[in-house]
Amino acid sequence: EIGLPFMSRKEGDEAKLPRCITLNVGGQRFCTSLQTLQVDPSSFFGAMFSGRVPLETSDDGSYFIDRDGTHFRYILNYLRTGKIILPRDITEDDVLVREISEEAEYYQLPGLLRALSSSFMESSILEHLSSCYTTLLKWLPLGTHCHLLYRASRDGFSNRKFHELCDGKGATYTLIRSGVSLFGGYNPCSWKSERVGGHSSGVGAFLFVLASGLNSLAPPSKFNNITPIMALSTSPIMAHLSAKMIFL
Repeated sequence: EIGLPFMSRKEGDEAKLPRCITLNVGGQRFCTSLQTLQVDPSSFFGAMFSGRVPLETSDDGSYFIDRDGTHFRYILNYLRTGKIILPRDITEDDVLVREISEEAEYYQLPGLLRALSSSFMESSILEHLSSCYTTLLKWLPLGTHCHLLYRASRDGFSNRKFHELCDGKGATYTLIRSGVSLFGGYNPCSWKSERVGGHSSGVGAFLFVLASGLNSLAPPSKFNNITPIMALSTSPIMAHLSAKMIFL
């Protein structure tokens, strides 16, 4: 989190700010209205232009922000419209999603992170957990595009239904919520049910814990060298034996 020192606002402080604001983001200039920047009071810009913190302008009257301005237009347009519109070929350019997510996190725009999450993860679990979504997105391989295959609360909890919907679909990630705990695994191989007890060690497979019910202060953790087990008669399993972790 980014904390801003509290300063009592003097009467007329906000009136000193111009109605049209010029931002210099890493050398790129953007012009917008003060109203746009104040649309979300809890955001980076809402705090910056609240009148509670002293602001200094450059010689040309712009406000400098030390960030890469490459994707700032997405940030600014989201503040203007409340929507995120990405290129049509985004399924092949997941790097763009990651980079915009990084910027949205820095500018404290959880609504934008949720919009990115609902567009690419389709996860009701991650819908209001923007920091967990950002962490998971960093761990998934570059170029990954996600769409929902199976939701237990919607499709049922049977093993056969899982395999019916997930077998042969290529790489998958599984997200599980139990109370306040949030964990799961990434399987780079296709799930299959050809052999009872069959298993495969996929290169790049990993387990993860995004939130722990045992220790709320524990940071998100990733565990590599996983063995996905493809059995039909038992639950799909991902195991990390050295860490003594098995997810069913």
